[in-house]
Formats: sequence, C-alpha cells, structure tokens
Amino acid sequence: MKRREFLTLLGGAAAACSLAAKAQQGARVRRVGILIPYPKGDSENEARVDAFKQELAKLGWAEGRNIAFDEHWTTDNMDMVRSHAAVVVASNPDIIVTTGGRVTPVFMRLTRSIPMVLPSASDPVGVGYAQSLARPGGNVTGFTSLELSILGKSLEILKQIAPAVVRIALIYNPDNPNSVHYRRISEAASAPLAIEAIDHPIHGLADIDRAVTNLADRGNSGIFFLPDLTTNALRDSEAIGLAASTRAQRNHHCYARQSRQS
Repeated sequence: MKRREFLTLLGGAAAACSLAAKAQQGARVRRVGILIPYPKGDSENEARVDAFKQELAKLGWAEGRNIAFDEHWTTDNMDMVRSHAAVVVASNPDIIVTTGGRVTPVFMRLTRSIPMVLPSASDPVGVGYAQSLARPGGNVTGFTSLELSILGKSLEILKQIAPAVVRIALIYNPDNPNSVHYRRISEAASAPLAIEAIDHPIHGLADIDRAVTNLADRGNSGIFFLPDLTTNALRDSEAIGLAASTRAQRNHHCYARQSRQS
C-alpha cells in the first residue's frame, strides 16, 4: 500500500472513531464536511477522498444510510477557501475533514468545537494545531505527513546528484505558516553543503518563472520546492516542466527537487 493511501485510510479510521462516539448519542444520519483546496478533477486528491469514503464504508458508515458527505473543492484560492469554509461550519457537520497549512487555520478561527481531522499535516505542534502528538487537545486531530528532517536529507541528495550546485532557490508560499519552519531547516542544512539558499516567495507560476529564469542566468543552481498547496497544485507539468525547459533552452545546470504535502 502506498504511503499516501495509508495516510488516507488512517484518516478514515480517525474520522470513524469520532463519528462512532457521536453515534452513541442517537441514530440520525451523521454529516461529514469535506473541504479539499484543489480543483475538482485532481485525480490524486479525488482518489484520496474515494479511499476515505471506502474505508468508512468498511467500518459500517454507508453513504445514504447513516452518513452524508458535503464536499467542497476550492482550489488554493484563499478567498474561495474562506467562503466555503464558512459554509461548511455554518452547516454544523459532525466532523470536518480538510488539509493544507493555510486552510486549517481558517477552520480553527471559525470553530473550536466541531471535530476536525487532518489526513496530513507537516508540523501540527509547531504551528499550533495540537498541544502534542500524543495528546492533541482542542478539536483538531490527524496525522503528520512530513518529518521535517527530510528537508535537510533532500538537500544532501540534491548535492550528491548535482555536486556543482552552489546555490538553490527556496520556492515557497509566504502565506503558509509552515514556511517559516521549512525555510529555517532548509537554510541550516544548506550551509554545511556549501550551498547558498536564496528565498523566492511565490504565489503562482509567474513567480516561479521569474525565480527559475534568474537562477538559470547564474548557472550551477538548483530549485527546492517547499511543501505548500500552490507548489503541489503546480507540480509536474507546470513547475517541474518549467525548470526542465529552462535548463534545456539555456544549457545551464538547473536542478529541481520537490517535497510533497503541506
């Protein structure tokens, strides 16, 4: 089983436990609010939602019988996220399922009582979602998807693959509260490798284009995408493809490595 599928199934189990506790209060249909900050049609995230529902069904929660799902697909447009999050909370579901370092704080500002399950979170204690991993406290629980030390390890691998690299662009969305931790760890790990880490905050593909072009002009450069909804949404065909095409056009060494999830 792939790690992402495993995390999704764990999320289903966590949601089921919370729903089971509420089910003891009565036999009414339980409602699950789901907000996914990706466009409808994103195959990877649709597969995750399907796996989540299937796992709940295995645990006895069948759609149309004792559970109902209210799905919202918003992209990472934060105005849309805030609008749909307000709708989800106003509907007073039994539980909320969401993801994203910029999305979770939106829900936390709207409710401190509706249970919230995060199938993946990078540093829930560090950013204040939970008091501790063992005892989260509050209304947020879930699973971590990234051991932060892997950022430093990824840079080591990048240096092994491309020893000539002397600088990297840290591509990140500054609106993500996790980006502070990601940058600190990445900058600390780059120094012993004789790599200069250059901050390149982005909000879209045009910002990534400027960062890649700037580095390509200097040569011996690499690109390091820190986890965020924006970099995840622009993965593969856009961001990585842009880096590859720029390298080919300018005949410079431009390397890219991407860390998934937010």
